[in-house]
Amino acid sequence: MALAASSILTEPLLQRCRERAAGYDRDNRFCQEDFDELKAAGYLRMALPKEFGGSGFNLAQVARETRQLALYAPATALCINMHNYWVGTAADLFRSGDKSLEWLLREAEAGEVFAAGHAEHGNDVPGLLSTTKAERVDGGYKLTGRKAFGSLSPVWTRLGGHSMDMSDPAAPKIVHFFMPRDTKGYRIEHTWDTLGMRATQSDDTILDGAFVADKHIARVVPPGAAGIDPRKIRTFAMRQSALRIPCLCPRTYKSPISGNR
Repeated sequence: MALAASSILTEPLLQRCRERAAGYDRDNRFCQEDFDELKAAGYLRMALPKEFGGSGFNLAQVARETRQLALYAPATALCINMHNYWVGTAADLFRSGDKSLEWLLREAEAGEVFAAGHAEHGNDVPGLLSTTKAERVDGGYKLTGRKAFGSLSPVWTRLGGHSMDMSDPAAPKIVHFFMPRDTKGYRIEHTWDTLGMRATQSDDTILDGAFVADKHIARVVPPGAAGIDPRKIRTFAMRQSALRIPCLCPRTYKSPISGNR
């Protein structure tokens, strides 16, 4: 895949990511050097609208960059996509006239790193149902539960996830939140050891009464299909650029292990 003229990526940067990939997987460590270089190059700002200091890339352009990086470093592409799909979702809403997540764009502009906290053991419908408890308290919610597949665990500063408020069993609610890194009442448990994807460091996050203020609550909606809104549709679309990555392995991506081209 040739680099597009507007691409943030360069061949030397991609080659350095490729050279590091095998070491990350062998040592089961985060792709820190890749992350730092890509952040400095503006990769984490590609979905951010230009008025917020980003490149203003749309979904197709973000997917193109993600697939290009995946040819050289699949795990790096996968984990950073978790940040880009949140920013891209907020950007699409903003462009459509919905300013409810403008604060997220401003935080991304300020350098915050967003990760996904959707996966849960025993929940086959993430985003629409949740095993994580949300308790309404003054000024926000207290969250209790366990999140899996937390890509970007070493570096995220905002964990975007969902939980369920069952205070009224007849009218449960899904609470979508973005938990700041300095929140009390949670811990990250090192559980990740997945061959080929170790560089994502997708560890578990255990929420034990973690408080998230109202300003970091994105939506409170009914569970299931009744709670689907444009934010969820756009989130799903942005995530598909990550789901394409495993399809590139092992025959078509430039494997640092096998030397495939």
